[in-house]
Amino acid sequence: MPKQVYNVVINSLNSTLETISNATSNKSYYVDWSDRMPQGKYILSFTFISEGNVVTNFATIPVVYSDIASSSNSTFPVAPNIYSNTQILGTLYPTSIMPGTNTCCFRADTTSNPSIYLNNRPFNNLFTIQILNNSSPPLAYLDEAATPASIGIYMLILHFELYELY
Repeated sequence: MPKQVYNVVINSLNSTLETISNATSNKSYYVDWSDRMPQGKYILSFTFISEGNVVTNFATIPVVYSDIASSSNSTFPVAPNIYSNTQILGTLYPTSIMPGTNTCCFRADTTSNPSIYLNNRPFNNLFTIQILNNSSPPLAYLDEAATPASIGIYMLILHFELYELY
């Protein structure tokens, strides 16, 4: 049987009304998962591209967080030998837009972050996407412009590959 793939395109301009005025680094979205995907085990990967930001020395790493997956195999060390489930989907990397300037977009593709195994399709129809930095604790990502700005408007494509039906 050919693998079943479900792509969900997230445009930061199309967030919920409650978060439309939020910084781009903190948006919520609504998807009726039961209407789009059967229950089953999935492999989740994503691609991402943003509009321009200023990066001079890449002082902090932008990290994509989401509460989309209630049960996955991603863990994060919170202390030596202590691990906790995490909402991290992956990291973003800068790509120069205009040579000779500090303007870049942030990107991720299916090869820049490992896939995440989901024990079931998402059930959380209202979910949040946050772009935070790698500080401890993480804070909203801000670029390195003279007046720091949130990450640029973005497109995030969530790629769900059905692994096993329930």
